[in-house]
Amino acid sequence: MSISWLFHMAFEQLAACFFAASLLLFLNGCGKQAPPRYDMSGKITHNNQPVPSGWIYFYPLSSEKIGKSDAGSKPGTTAKIIDGKYATFPGEGTVGGPHRVVINGLSGVLDPRNADELPSGSPLFPPITITMDIPKESTTHDFNLPTNLGAGR
Repeated sequence: MSISWLFHMAFEQLAACFFAASLLLFLNGCGKQAPPRYDMSGKITHNNQPVPSGWIYFYPLSSEKIGKSDAGSKPGTTAKIIDGKYATFPGEGTVGGPHRVVINGLSGVLDPRNADELPSGSPLFPPITITMDIPKESTTHDFNLPTNLGAGR
């Protein structure tokens, strides 16, 4: 075997590996892309007062089956409620379109008896579920919750 033949074989193997790696990178880039996300923020009040603490959840709905989550194809998101305000994390907002929105409002006052279970305080009301159409753009939406929700647990 000559040295030039060995270099030729090594070059062919290197070229084949480079081609395979390039093809894999190309095909990987052709997969489904995540849908665009839009920042969402606003205020949440209950009894005309800011909700001190809690969480708001946004679950995208299938356009064919309003009321059933379509989480397999569209990502949901959450935002923390602090002093009556919420904002999704930048780049992790909603996908727009019909959503089921769940609001859990908490007192924000730590009860030492339930510190492990409820570090953000006790519930102000049972979880609220709302269906709404969210714009496919960054937006602000305020939630004014009715006063007749009853007390949480």
